[in-house]
Amino acid sequence: MNSRRLPHDRYITAVVDALAAAGLGPTSAETSDSETNRYETGPDAGCITQLQSLLTWDVDAPGLNESKHRTGFVLLWEHPVEQWQWAPCKKPEARKRQPEPLPLHRWADPAAVVDVVRVLLAGLPVPAGGDPRLWLHFVAASEAVTAWASTKNSPQEGTPVTTPIGEALRQAADRATACWTPEPSGPGICSLLSEAAREGRLDEVDLWDAVVTHLGEELTVPWERAPGRTRTNVAAMLRAAAAGVE
Repeated sequence: MNSRRLPHDRYITAVVDALAAAGLGPTSAETSDSETNRYETGPDAGCITQLQSLLTWDVDAPGLNESKHRTGFVLLWEHPVEQWQWAPCKKPEARKRQPEPLPLHRWADPAAVVDVVRVLLAGLPVPAGGDPRLWLHFVAASEAVTAWASTKNSPQEGTPVTTPIGEALRQAADRATACWTPEPSGPGICSLLSEAAREGRLDEVDLWDAVVTHLGEELTVPWERAPGRTRTNVAAMLRAAAAGVE
């Protein structure tokens, strides 16, 4: 779990405890508040974060039907979404599959989550009907999440905010001299960043994709259309872009 107390930690802990008591505990459980909100499509898209929890059952999880889940699976909790979701674990070289909704409310009773996980582990079809049971403390938790969203993503005027994209851009600037050596007529910076990420030379593939999407037009300028562009001024450009999204 996250080292800092987050508004959904208590609920996720209750879910994990219920799963463990049923002998269905996940291989790992994580909570965070730093993932980019992928559901925001307005002017703040790519610049605000969301609460998230990821429960993972790997291929060695007890009771896992390996013929149905060859790489294991994950359960995903996200505060903009009204339901739990699930997806197969992705292979390192594969892109993330879009998660599918589960018949579980965002604040479903932990016992209801246990029932659905038991079905998933067995490789059976997920029930179509939603389980109406809700966690005993869901009202207080929901209010805490709403308060977090209003303060986390609405900083006081003049307060600097570190966003995932801004941090990624700074990382790009720091690594610019080591991550690529473009030819004069080579691809745009966008392509170079994506390629470096997918080859494992940069961290967090999805974060880098968000970076190049957010700054797509500027980053796709071909090198031959920018005479004199060096890795040094690329780094400067990326740092300036980082300042512009924070």
